[in-house]
Amino acid sequence: MNGYDTGSLTTNFTTTPNTWYTVTFDMAGNPGGDAIKRMEVSAAGQSQTYSFIQDSHTNADMGWTSQTFYFKANDSTATLQFKSLNALPFPELCPWGPALDNVNVVPLPPTVLLLGSGLVGLGLLRRKWSLKQ
Repeated sequence: MNGYDTGSLTTNFTTTPNTWYTVTFDMAGNPGGDAIKRMEVSAAGQSQTYSFIQDSHTNADMGWTSQTFYFKANDSTATLQFKSLNALPFPELCPWGPALDNVNVVPLPPTVLLLGSGLVGLGLLRRKWSLKQ
């Protein structure tokens, strides 16, 4: 995602307001430059930073790792952006940034949210019960 300057990839798509979405993607880093490759993922005013440690990975074995980003849609369209955060004072000296592959966006089923909130509630009840003991 870097070349002469830090880069970004952006796409727009239709969403349903107040619906949670899951973005899955694979991240690696182009060998060279900083050992830590950083990327910011954002959509609907929400963002998260991801890091990949280059270690001994090569062009033949980039060490792809699966990542997940969640966001709640606030309109009927959303802009999803992946932005490299690997920049030096002289960007032309930093052509080796994060690499991106296999991007997938799906709405999160409401039942998953109900299950998650139910599990949190059970955990809180258990904690409260154990404190009384």
